[in-house]
Amino acid sequence: MKYVDIFKKSLADELKKRGHVPVKIRANYKNPKYEVFIFENTAEFNKSMGELNRVFAR
Repeated sequence: MKYVDIFKKSLADELKKRGHVPVKIRANYKNPKYEVFIFENTAEFNKSMGELNRVFAR
């Protein structure tokens, strides 16, 4: 099973709205006041990421 680390909270929130649940949330090792959201890399996740990347790239 492969996982994807998401460092941007707003992107993680949008993924959660689309039904993706983070497998784990941990502190960012470079800056512990920020969190890293870890999601399972599935076909549905990749589809959502493709759609959101177009939105966030603007």
